[in-house]
Amino acid sequence: MKKLFFNGKLYMDRGRFCEAVLVEDGRILAVGKNKDFSAASDVLEQVDLQRSVVLPGLNDSHCHFSWTGAKRYQADLSKARSIQELIVCCRRYLEEYPGRCKDVLRGMGWNEALFEEEARMPTRQDLDRITDHIPVVLRRSCGHVCTVNTRAMRQYGLSSDLYPKGILKDRDVVRLEKLLPPVSLNEKEAYFIEAQKHALSLGLTSIQSNDIGALDDYWTYDLLAALYRTGIGKIRFRHQICPTCLSDVDRILEEAQRPIYRKGALRMGPIKLFKDGGIGARTAMLRKGYTDDPGNKGSSFLSLDEQVMYYKKAQASGVQILTHVIGDGAIEETLDAYTQVEGASGNPLRHGLIHCQVTDQPLLKRISAENMAVFFQPGHRSVVLPQMVERCGPELTATSFAWNTLKQMGCHCSYGTDAPVIDLDPFPSIQAALTDGNGYSSSSERVLMGDWVDLYTAIDAYTLESAYCEGMEEEKGRIQPGYLADFTVIDQDIFEIGLDRIAKTQAKMTVIGGNVVWNEGTSDSKRAPGRGADNKGASL
Repeated sequence: MKKLFFNGKLYMDRGRFCEAVLVEDGRILAVGKNKDFSAASDVLEQVDLQRSVVLPGLNDSHCHFSWTGAKRYQADLSKARSIQELIVCCRRYLEEYPGRCKDVLRGMGWNEALFEEEARMPTRQDLDRITDHIPVVLRRSCGHVCTVNTRAMRQYGLSSDLYPKGILKDRDVVRLEKLLPPVSLNEKEAYFIEAQKHALSLGLTSIQSNDIGALDDYWTYDLLAALYRTGIGKIRFRHQICPTCLSDVDRILEEAQRPIYRKGALRMGPIKLFKDGGIGARTAMLRKGYTDDPGNKGSSFLSLDEQVMYYKKAQASGVQILTHVIGDGAIEETLDAYTQVEGASGNPLRHGLIHCQVTDQPLLKRISAENMAVFFQPGHRSVVLPQMVERCGPELTATSFAWNTLKQMGCHCSYGTDAPVIDLDPFPSIQAALTDGNGYSSSSERVLMGDWVDLYTAIDAYTLESAYCEGMEEEKGRIQPGYLADFTVIDQDIFEIGLDRIAKTQAKMTVIGGNVVWNEGTSDSKRAPGRGADNKGASL
């Protein structure tokens, strides 16, 4: 069936727009001006875009979708600006949702860098003021740190000698997660439905998501396959999977042979490795150590030899590897492992670096020389930066978050959010990457003046470059004939307004495969709560 979307301003490429797009069998058949299709007699459905701006379908290149859904069933601590506010928020949640807190009170989103009174991490003594009747487990916005109350320490066997303040980091957080009450199948399905509704309301048509094997592993292969087989799953979903050991790669490759992944919206994807932690937890690997914590160079979760073995396995199997790297030490060792195996191959499997925050000029040149794909999250920057100046020093900070420098060096740079570290909303992240009008005024923000990108580059990073990073740049990321008919209709002309207003952009309609999957004008498309939430949650 042919469908015509007309009377719009559809972004095709830098400086190029069309007015209408003809769709058939889920793909774009033709583009042009409205008058080009006025005589078409075989169009069975027409959609008036009402002169709205239309972007290629937005594609978040790295998030945690199950965790995003789960967070919406936990206490949201992202707006807490003091430990007292955090305590009040949790007490209120306990009163409003006693059923969800029957066995444990869970929350996420606090960030001590945003506390206005006492900028420190909450302790178990603080959380004891919430309740001593049930365990309390509160995750920091980055996900790499959590604080628990004394009841949780007793119930889950956590030693007060090891954790005197009740603060756990990285691997200890993962171990704690395995001790918490299991999540039911119905709850897991609800997490997906809630996260998908939220994503579609924001104009996202594709996500690349690290769920299985990640810090919060709420889903299974079978659950996701069932959701897509029954038509519940609509958003295009590509797995990013964490193995627990090298032999897991064989099981992942075996899973990838299932027919569900060969055609449709659910796809298998790369191996996802964790090399280091985060700046907020002081576990990101820094070559010269933390300036505010002498002797601490962060944590390495994989040795160089282990990384080499993963790259050898990838080379033999033809599978892509993405590595979580935040500190310059983690980036350097990951590049060392890659070059030991791949040499000067040009990176045909499109191995990539996720986050890639702390860099100097020689490291940037190495990333470019190895043709590494880079998965940036521009929205993290506004809160990470003050801590980065404090912990890495102004000189190193000035060459970090280098999305424009790497782009100019010829790197493929995609954008995403790492949700729920920050909200899935793509538009604050697009604004955060731009050259002007971001609304930031602190001296630490000015450290990076000069490494912004322009609007076209930011949009392409959220569309075509995200598609490149999953090997689909000839399938999606453009409104052009032959591409998948995925696009996002928005409520303001971001090409004409001030750049400081882009973050407020909302989706009016989300189209996947030519089908309208979200429309603000329908009664069943109420925008999910939390849209436009404060995106200042990240401090990785």
